[in-house]
Amino acid sequence: MSLFHIIFFFLLTFYFFLVWKDIRSGIFLLFAALPAYLLRISFFGFPTTLLELMLGITVGITIYRQGFSWIKKGVQGWYLPITLLLIAATIGIFISPNHVEALGIWKAYFLEPILFFLLVRETLRNEKDTHHALFFLGVGAFLISLFALFQGITCIGIPIPWDIECRVTGIFPYPNAIGLFVGPVIVLSIVLFFKMIFEKKHIPCIGWAMVAALGSATLFFSKTEAAWIAVPASLVVTGLFHRTLRLWAITVLVLGCILLATIPTLQEKILLQDYSGQVRLKQWSETSLMLKDHWLFGAGLSGYPHILSSYRQFSEIEVFQYPHTIVLNIWTELGLLGLIAAGWMAVSIIQTYQKTKKQSIGYQWIGFGCFAALLEMVIHGLVDVPYFKNDLSLMTWGILAILVWTATQPQEQSQNVSSIKK
Repeated sequence: MSLFHIIFFFLLTFYFFLVWKDIRSGIFLLFAALPAYLLRISFFGFPTTLLELMLGITVGITIYRQGFSWIKKGVQGWYLPITLLLIAATIGIFISPNHVEALGIWKAYFLEPILFFLLVRETLRNEKDTHHALFFLGVGAFLISLFALFQGITCIGIPIPWDIECRVTGIFPYPNAIGLFVGPVIVLSIVLFFKMIFEKKHIPCIGWAMVAALGSATLFFSKTEAAWIAVPASLVVTGLFHRTLRLWAITVLVLGCILLATIPTLQEKILLQDYSGQVRLKQWSETSLMLKDHWLFGAGLSGYPHILSSYRQFSEIEVFQYPHTIVLNIWTELGLLGLIAAGWMAVSIIQTYQKTKKQSIGYQWIGFGCFAALLEMVIHGLVDVPYFKNDLSLMTWGILAILVWTATQPQEQSQNVSSIKK
């Protein structure tokens, strides 16, 4: 047995006893352990990850202790869109040219994240719990950013070919992965920073400021330009929903438009006139051709690279795993039904966010941060893949669970409605 296997099983054993003693602590720790999917192992020829096994242990012990009541309770208000999404994903298994690979995608990107959503909803009891969950998410992003900052300063430990430009990757294999992970956490940390200022909690305020600062430095060194735009844009757009923040948001929006009008390089990026933008446009052109013949079911889970090969027009660009824009990502993987389910989810998220404004000041801040983080993923996803990845899918459903829980608290708990209410 190698040293890796010993460490792997030690971590798994530690986590098992932690969850056995306190399920809640284990669920909170999962927020910090999202990148643990990078630690992979095989059991009797079946591949799995440390993150997947940790989640499996949590689900197993929860069922042993509580039965299945937490599942029924967790889907309340979300039964139809979740069911529709799972049906679309299940169809995608059979449509895919590789059923075994598609089954793994179905499990990792849909079944497990939805179970995580249900677990988090069951775990949260009060506002303090939401802080615990987000704290651990912030710790995970902070540690990754710390290593990335070391890479950025020294240019050491950066994998090929990103070392040529000194584009940091953190513990991930490519720069965009760290931008996709850190971006939503930066948004949350900025909102929680101001929440702590409002509540005059100085130590947490410093902590969230450090997460935001270090995360921002990571985005700079990773050169994930889509995240540079997505982070401020998500905060500005969310701010437009609030009467007292609207003037601030409009001011920033006007300044952004002025910068866009006066900086040619920025115009090229926004209008996709640079090299990476041209690659995206070519990808989308080929994908559109493919969808003319596969408009109903798409290519199936993980089927996009295989099906696209018959529709290539630009041989100079590589075939990517996904089309790199959120609508086409969903359509090619889940078909038209999946696109409808995703649209339903989006509307439900907006409605849920509106409900958080009727809650107490603390819950409103949490709702603001969670909605802005999810919006950051969507904006970033206009030119990238913000969901179809082990850590990002769990992060999406974990943040959504906090947002939903915040919005559904009894009104008697929601006193002293804040001034940021619409």
